[in-house]
Amino acid sequence: MNCIDFRKAIHRYADKEISKEAGEAMRQHAETCTACNHELAELEQLGVLLTTSPTPGIPADLANSIMRRARQLSIAEQAPRVLYLPVWWDELTRPARIAAAVLLALGLSLGALMGWDVNRNGRSPSSTADRTDALAAYNLDYLDDAPAGSLAQVVMTLNK
Repeated sequence: MNCIDFRKAIHRYADKEISKEAGEAMRQHAETCTACNHELAELEQLGVLLTTSPTPGIPADLANSIMRRARQLSIAEQAPRVLYLPVWWDELTRPARIAAAVLLALGLSLGALMGWDVNRNGRSPSSTADRTDALAAYNLDYLDDAPAGSLAQVVMTLNK
């Protein structure tokens, strides 16, 4: 018997669930191999510990408390939500909610102000006449010779 075979059957050997011949071979291997002998000793100690340690008692009202909590969760899930906010919003504290609302209001205000400032003269922010040639600006002129249907040609077409 080798160590691999011993480790495959060690639990059955400790529980005395193998044949006499296999058990004798495992016992002989454990006597000659210190690593397997150590592993078998640890497994036997664990078995003794599990069989001798007292089983913790179950509280008498465990079932009632589980059912009570399940009913509370069921009622909470069935309650209609007035606002359809993301789930993480409910987990935030009140100051965090206030801070998030203030930041949202500031961001929307700043976006509206920036949009108003750009368009206050009535023309679009960037007309095609004002735009510089993107190919020249980014030194992409070498892509003019790209074959039809290539990615470079698509980029060229989109930038014209």
